[in-house]
Amino acid sequence: MRRLRQEGHLLPRLTAMVGFEHREAAARWKANGGDAWLELGAVKIMIREMGEEIYPEEDALAEMVSQAHAQGWQVAIHAVEERAVAAAVGALSRALAQRPRRDHRHRIEHCGVCPPALAERIGKAGVTVVTQPSFLYYNLDRYLRQVPPQRQPYLYPLRSLLKAGVPLAAGSDCPVVGPEVVPGLYGAVARRSEGEQGISIEEALALYTTGAAYAAFAEGERGSIAAGRLADLVVISGDPTACPSDELLTLRPEMAIVGGQVAWCSDRW
Repeated sequence: MRRLRQEGHLLPRLTAMVGFEHREAAARWKANGGDAWLELGAVKIMIREMGEEIYPEEDALAEMVSQAHAQGWQVAIHAVEERAVAAAVGALSRALAQRPRRDHRHRIEHCGVCPPALAERIGKAGVTVVTQPSFLYYNLDRYLRQVPPQRQPYLYPLRSLLKAGVPLAAGSDCPVVGPEVVPGLYGAVARRSEGEQGISIEEALALYTTGAAYAAFAEGERGSIAAGRLADLVVISGDPTACPSDELLTLRPEMAIVGGQVAWCSDRW
């Protein structure tokens, strides 16, 4: 990445998550100066779901979370299915009860299956969810085939999470699906299922801007257009707040600006 940066191919600033077992090495790298364009983010813990079992199992997961939390790290837990999400919020709640910390911003990544009662638990714990509305666009046919109808309203339930007061952000999970934001906006807004899980376009835009910046402790420099903030912007071909949801997918990127400098333009410009 450093070579790509030096050759001018890699322009954006990056935030890298740290594997649980690499915490000490990452801390030493940062103490030795690191790289100005590469920030250290949360400690990432993966919950692997194998049939009815999860790994690490709940007590081991809670111990890992408590260790990282006690060391001052933000913790991000990869959890997709309901059992894994419940284990994640349980482990985070235990760590916070043992050692309260006001502005931890611990995260659950994905939160793919989340009934309302579980969303309430996440909200009460003060845990952030970083989810992927674009999955609803790219994977819709598979979800309809494989997920029982009574569970479908609980898939990426943005409205339930917001209603429960959960700080919510969105990303693409690229390369699992493409990095484009517009399919995510569409997936968030045009949701058509029992449970009324669709959200407004303004709420959807916030997930990718102010919400994403908050989840990364970066709201003081990114996520909004204001004096003194980093001018990292994408110009798109139309106003998403002024078009019907069915037309969102017609919008295209026209320009990318990184740090106030034009990094890419379409032929139109």
